[in-house]
Amino acid sequence: MINRVLKKICFICDLVVMFKNKTLLLLVFCCFFINAQEQIISNPIFPICKLIPEDLIEKCFEETIQDHINQNLVYPQAASEMGLQSIVNVFFEINFEGNVENVKAKSNLVAVEFDDIDALSAANKLFEDAAIEIIDKLPTMIPGRINGKNTAFSFQVPITYRFSNDFANDMIYNLEDVDFPPELKGCKSTNEPKKCFKEKLKLYIDKNIKKQKKSDAEKVIFVEVFVDVNGEIMDFSIIGPESFRKQSEKIIKKIPIVSPAFRKNVPVNFSHSFQIVIN
Repeated sequence: MINRVLKKICFICDLVVMFKNKTLLLLVFCCFFINAQEQIISNPIFPICKLIPEDLIEKCFEETIQDHINQNLVYPQAASEMGLQSIVNVFFEINFEGNVENVKAKSNLVAVEFDDIDALSAANKLFEDAAIEIIDKLPTMIPGRINGKNTAFSFQVPITYRFSNDFANDMIYNLEDVDFPPELKGCKSTNEPKKCFKEKLKLYIDKNIKKQKKSDAEKVIFVEVFVDVNGEIMDFSIIGPESFRKQSEKIIKKIPIVSPAFRKNVPVNFSHSFQIVIN
């Protein structure tokens, strides 16, 4: 497809040269410039995925790295004893030889506050060190390539450390899996409960979040909220700039939930992820 487009553009360039009676150099420059924009990209590949059809390689990569995380995840003992939970964003590169390097992690503690900055840093470090160890254990991969040349690729993956008994032994369902999401004020009589849930949630957030000064850059907060079978917010996680997290926490805790989510006429635990854009 790309080659056909390039040929058409180069043909147009040729016509420009003919009609304007310019030198052949213009045609050569035009086609060279366009071809310089074309990049054939091949992402790094796990050895186990190398025989997978090309259109499924990306999915295989995502599933394999998640399997690796699940198999190697060990809850930091000190964090477990203190009842701490976290979502850790891990940043890393797969270099031109297919090896993992430059691994960095950023922990975001869930539903807990520390008055002492040093204590907060120490708690986050427990999770960050554990997450880095997981990614360091990734196997050597088939290197990624750009235009046939081995190239380093950057990645970001979230690793969640959460107690499994937060919701007893019950399953947690997302918006797609439930028949009815938690009911928010104003959604009782709607024929489209899922649409109403998302619209009312966004309206509530937009109404209560404090706007920034016009000169400030747009900020994005990532939120995951958990609602139990009684319709109460049991937990939530927030990823984003520290200066906006406390404001977001207060808003999340007061989401006007009237009743829990339902699946097959039975109340269920519910999880929903969304963004808060502050501009």
